[in-house]
Amino acid sequence: MLSISDNLKTRYSINLDHGSCRPTKRCKQCCYGKYVSAKEAEACGIRTNAGPVTWPAAQNAYQRNRLWLEQASESELRAAAKKIAKRLRRAGLDNIRVCGMGDATPGLVRLCHHLVGEGIHPWGFSKKPEMIARMPKSSSMIGSVDDSMPESRVLRLMTATKKLLGTPTLAYMTMLAGKAGAQEVKSLWFLRHLVVVFGYHASGFKTVVSHPLACAATNGEDLHCQDCKRCITPRSC
Repeated sequence: MLSISDNLKTRYSINLDHGSCRPTKRCKQCCYGKYVSAKEAEACGIRTNAGPVTWPAAQNAYQRNRLWLEQASESELRAAAKKIAKRLRRAGLDNIRVCGMGDATPGLVRLCHHLVGEGIHPWGFSKKPEMIARMPKSSSMIGSVDDSMPESRVLRLMTATKKLLGTPTLAYMTMLAGKAGAQEVKSLWFLRHLVVVFGYHASGFKTVVSHPLACAATNGEDLHCQDCKRCITPRSC
C-alpha cells in the first residue's frame, strides 16, 4: 500500500524514489532527495544535504510506493484513491502533490486518474513529457527545467504541458542567488512560459532568487503551497 508524506510546505504528497527519475546532469548533482556528504559537497562545489527525505527509511518507502504503483490493479488503485481522498477531506484539502520526490510513472499517472474521479486535484512537476501528456485534464503537472536540459527536451515539455494545461507551462531551477539569478531567468528563451522559479536548496541552505517568479517558500518566506496555489493551479492564479 502507498505511504503518503506530509510536510508543512506542501502538505500531503505521494513520493517515489530515484528509480522513477530521468535526471538531467544538474539533477544528478543537486537533487534535494540525494544524500551529499561534506567531502562530495566540497569536491562538486555544492552544499551538504542530509535532510529526512534522503534517509534510508524514507527512500525505502518511496521505492515501495513506485513498485506498488506499477504492480497494482485498477481496482487496487481505485481503492487507494478513495482512501487518499477521504484522508485529504478530513484535513480540509482537495489536492495532493505528486512527485514531491521522484518523477511520474505509468502507475502514478493511473492513480491520478482515479484521484480525479474522487474529486482530488493532483499537482506537481515532471521532466517526462510522455507522462505529462497522459495526466488527467483536471490535474496540474508543470514541466521542470534547469540549465543542463537540452533545448529539444524543453520543447517536448512545452508541447506536453500545452496539451494538459492549454499553454506551455514550465518551472526553472537556478543555482544563482539574488540579482544574478534574476538576470539568468530574464535571459531564458522560454521565459514567457515560466510560472515559477526555484533556487537551489539543500538541507539548511536556500538560494534566494530576486525575481518575481521566485517561489516565496523556497526563498525562505512564511508562505505555504496551500496558501499560494501558484503551482497547484498554475493557469488560474
